[in-house]
Amino acid sequence: MNTKILFTIIFTIILAGGVTVFAQLAPEEVQPTEFQNRTTRSFIYQAEGIHIAPEEIHAPFVYSISETSPSVQSAFIQITGIAYPAAGTSTSGVTISIDDETFTTERAEFFRTNATPKGRSFTLLYDASAYFAGQITAPGDYTFVWDALLQNVEYGSLAVELITTYQYEPINPLMPIWGTLDSGVFDTQTPVGAGYNALMWRGTLGGPTFDQGRVQLQLATSHCENGASNAPACDDGAPWEFRGGALCSADAWFEVDADKPLDLHATGCLPQWNDKRYYRYRVKICSVECETAGLYTPTVEEVIVNWSP
Repeated sequence: MNTKILFTIIFTIILAGGVTVFAQLAPEEVQPTEFQNRTTRSFIYQAEGIHIAPEEIHAPFVYSISETSPSVQSAFIQITGIAYPAAGTSTSGVTISIDDETFTTERAEFFRTNATPKGRSFTLLYDASAYFAGQITAPGDYTFVWDALLQNVEYGSLAVELITTYQYEPINPLMPIWGTLDSGVFDTQTPVGAGYNALMWRGTLGGPTFDQGRVQLQLATSHCENGASNAPACDDGAPWEFRGGALCSADAWFEVDADKPLDLHATGCLPQWNDKRYYRYRVKICSVECETAGLYTPTVEEVIVNWSP
């Protein structure tokens, strides 16, 4: 009798249907550089109506960064809109700052915006590089407030965005050296125990030519559903004993090509396995030879345990 379970394992990540979870990284991610740069644009504020001096604007926004070891190289807040003159004698313009509700820190900066009766479009760039570099030191979500104080001017169609360039440590393109997965518990429903005949896996090795990595297997059986060794009480707390290899030991593994059954009668493990009702298997996947990390990983789609009553 064959018992099958369908799964895909990319080390400890499991999906149905043979889907490879760890896809190859984009070209810029695998460049052999210690650090890389990225530029992003983020929305801060937008308004179609008119803002009339001496209005204050305090717009909170969240800046998110997910890369490892981020280091902000530049951060500019770009403000665009249309400026109209107001009834006053002071210079037309706006004071811009960040996290500065009273505009009293050294971050506050005044920008003059020329205006005509019909309105004039403008673009301002506020340099927040030093402040962002001091605040953003790790991946996460950061909350800031953009502050603006209008002086003798009216603004329409305001649009504000953040433009940042940061350096980060690229993701390691290598797969883990190895990973394991233990199956659930299978019940043969034979009270006197089953005989275990063969073990097989289906899938492919990794790489463009499907020859990268190794797949190894172990098997464990017990009279107890929890793996204990003192049936029928099954309360000694003993763990499942996974065995493999020529010595049928816990630190050895069976290794066979995909779609080729491993004859368990030739392993020397039958005295430890046979006449046991419950069983589990363990799969070990290595990206290379189980000692070094590689760029690819095998995919195991199915494991088959053949047993008879």
